[in-house]
Amino acid sequence: MARTPKVSIGIARKARPSITFGVVTIWASRQKKSATKQNVENGQRALKRVAKDLAKAGVKIDAPADVPLYSVDERRPDRLMRKLNGKIEFGVLKKGRFKALHG
Repeated sequence: MARTPKVSIGIARKARPSITFGVVTIWASRQKKSATKQNVENGQRALKRVAKDLAKAGVKIDAPADVPLYSVDERRPDRLMRKLNGKIEFGVLKKGRFKALHG
């Protein structure tokens, strides 16, 4: 029966931070307060640059030519919307094939 290795993290006040996996311990050097402050500021600036995009729902997919993208019609959930080569059509699947509905 395999034993789960012991994992512990040590952050003593004056000692260097460490993490132990079983019998292996990894020690890190302490970062200067000025470096920590600079990293926080850099992270906050980066978050401001992407915050608007992160708040948007959905995913943008760029399909190559002749590759259709299907989604559910938001106004009529019983229909599909197909985008193909810049053209948008609404329809349904019949026997596994898209059938455009006109009107």
